[in-house]
Amino acid sequence: MKKLILIITLISLFADTYAQYGTPLAYRKKQHDEMMLKGKQKSDSALYFDAYDKFRKAEYWANTEKEKIAAADGMEKAIKDIKKQKQLTDSLLIVSQKALARADEMQRKVETAMFDKAVKERNKEWKGYANYDWKSASLVETKKGKAILEKIDSLDLSNNALLRIPREVSECKNLKHLNLSSNNLENLSNEIGNLTNLTSLDLGWNRNLTSLPAEIGNLKNLTSLVLRTNNLTNLPAKIGNLKNLTSLNLWNNKLTNLPTEIGNLANLTFLNLNLNKNLNLESVFDAFAKYKKSIIISTSEYNRNSDTSKLLIAIPEQNSFPDKISNLRNLTFLDLSGSNLTSVPSEIGNLTNLVSLSLWGNNLNSLPPEIGNLTNLASLDLRGNNLNSLPPEIGNLTNLISLDLGGGRLLTQNQLTNLPIEIGKLSNLTRLDITNNLILSLPLELKTFLQKLEKFEGDFPLEGYYNSELITELDWSEMKLKSIPLKILSLKNLKKINIKYNSILSLPLELKPFFEKLEKFEGDFPLEYYFNSDLITELDWR
Repeated sequence: MKKLILIITLISLFADTYAQYGTPLAYRKKQHDEMMLKGKQKSDSALYFDAYDKFRKAEYWANTEKEKIAAADGMEKAIKDIKKQKQLTDSLLIVSQKALARADEMQRKVETAMFDKAVKERNKEWKGYANYDWKSASLVETKKGKAILEKIDSLDLSNNALLRIPREVSECKNLKHLNLSSNNLENLSNEIGNLTNLTSLDLGWNRNLTSLPAEIGNLKNLTSLVLRTNNLTNLPAKIGNLKNLTSLNLWNNKLTNLPTEIGNLANLTFLNLNLNKNLNLESVFDAFAKYKKSIIISTSEYNRNSDTSKLLIAIPEQNSFPDKISNLRNLTFLDLSGSNLTSVPSEIGNLTNLVSLSLWGNNLNSLPPEIGNLTNLASLDLRGNNLNSLPPEIGNLTNLISLDLGGGRLLTQNQLTNLPIEIGKLSNLTRLDITNNLILSLPLELKTFLQKLEKFEGDFPLEGYYNSELITELDWSEMKLKSIPLKILSLKNLKKINIKYNSILSLPLELKPFFEKLEKFEGDFPLEYYFNSDLITELDWR
């Protein structure tokens, strides 16, 4: 049955072919002519390999000797054209190679010229690298040139549009400072690892630089490495060999992870990771989990300090509290100010070594009770949030010295209406700022406590809580005041006051002698006649 169906199908196909072309010979001629036409078209388009293929197929469908010869001629011509094309391509390749060699030669001359310029800035006797016969080491001039290079300890090759490091740099055996910033470096050769006397290397603002060679790890005398504003996506593990490195600036790159070996940099005091938007902070925390120095985490690179016993890690701004930050056993200072935080997780209570916590300028409306676990905290800055209450556990922070709950002209203001009585347990507190809240009264139980503070800033009319003998400064700016109470005369030791950005147009004459004795009085014009010109050393009339 199957054989019968196959026979019927073949007969049907034959019948269709016959009906369309009349005979099988006509069909073959149709195929031949079509392939010959396509072969000519491909040849005219300089697609000679395709032309040869079409002519070969035309030969297959040829019925007559004439058709076969025509197809063979087409194939022969295609072969000749292919050979000519190859010869032309080879010639173009040779020309291209020569052009590239010429361009490389010109680039080398530019590199040498920039090197000569940098050396001459350090030593006026330098004649130019090409003007010395380096093959004749015994010549007097050659010896002088070599001596000059060996004495060079600093080279500035910045802003020269360099595509690579001039090879002459390797001749400066005692080079300690190398500035290659603001060039067009695309990659660094392995030879960078030969500059083992370098103590500072600046490769910043080379936007085509995407990686570093492992040999960078050979620069074991390096103390400062600047890699800001490049396009680095990763760092070699060998960077962990730079045991003398104190500053590593990676600002504005495209890093996604840090190698764990970076945690081996025992002398590091500053690591700038700002503006690496896709950086996985977990890799940072893992790398420094067992770091022996005290660690400062900040969203600002400007929190640098001269204390070599601490490491500042500047991280990108965060939209949420960083996960696994509690892995940092020696985290003592945390600054996430100016981010977009809306909440603080209970895990904050695990950061028991924190001494300073700054969360100003976020969108927090509450704090978790676990904040009370931070018993080593000395400074807590919560300015410019949306806080409407404080947990009573805040009274557990018995080492707290400064608590800032205020808000400035450029900050969002907190919404506190009262303070928890537990604030009175903060036996070491010396400074408290509650300005620009909604607090109109305070518990009487806190009055004695607040009067003991060295500096207590609160909105009028809370002045009754001040200890007049302790207060030396008052900041009553932006408090919508229309006048100053005469009770201020009781502040015998007051030296500085700020009443700017209020609605005060005049002051009682009784206060004029009082204000004239101040070292610093900031008030809006036309109050200047209250200044004592002999005492005033500063004026801010912004």
